[in-house]
Amino acid sequence: MNRNEGADSPLCAHIALVGAPHAGKATTLRYLAGALSAWGDVRLATLRTDDDRIYTLEASPADLASAAGRPVRLRLVACTGPVAREGTLRQLESAADAFLFVVDGAPDAASRGLVAHGAFRRRLAAAGRDLDATPIVYQYNKRDLADAIPTAELARAFNRSGRPSAETVAADGRGVVAAFAVAARAALDAMRARDGALAPSADLGDLAARRLATLKPGAA
Repeated sequence: MNRNEGADSPLCAHIALVGAPHAGKATTLRYLAGALSAWGDVRLATLRTDDDRIYTLEASPADLASAAGRPVRLRLVACTGPVAREGTLRQLESAADAFLFVVDGAPDAASRGLVAHGAFRRRLAAAGRDLDATPIVYQYNKRDLADAIPTAELARAFNRSGRPSAETVAADGRGVVAAFAVAARAALDAMRARDGALAPSADLGDLAARRLATLKPGAA
């Protein structure tokens, strides 16, 4: 079913930011909130419950709206903190057009990262998602650590099918916009495929990727 109802209602591409606790999801979101402000209106909201902390980052770039002929929003959601309830994760992931999985490169984080990745894949399967067709981008984080797990080793453990990936240092923003750009393009392409009101000539994914490539890494 088309989630973007009405010819004048905003189009919304959803990205779920997932990964193990302490992998760098909140740091990634905070950096993006600053970096994306050079592209358009950006809002970062936090909802805290007794057990979870949910972040929502929403960007409304004017150039995408101009190309689509109606407002366009990129919405990135994440549940962060030491514990995230499965029910909350399932709810946040249910609307996602694409996923950005943050992999913690610290050696002592490998086991909890694999546990989180396995649980993530099981949630997708339980929701009836085709794992091969679902857009997933891997963000290999904390590449600044002297003893960081080699990227090739992380790819063998998490990304055997060779999906798109990027190396990042979320603490200072290195690579974060590039990782987001890949996920944003995938989400916009998925949104375009499911939204019949969007003109076929409006390639928002390509436009977003080209525009994000111009943002300076230190924009935040």
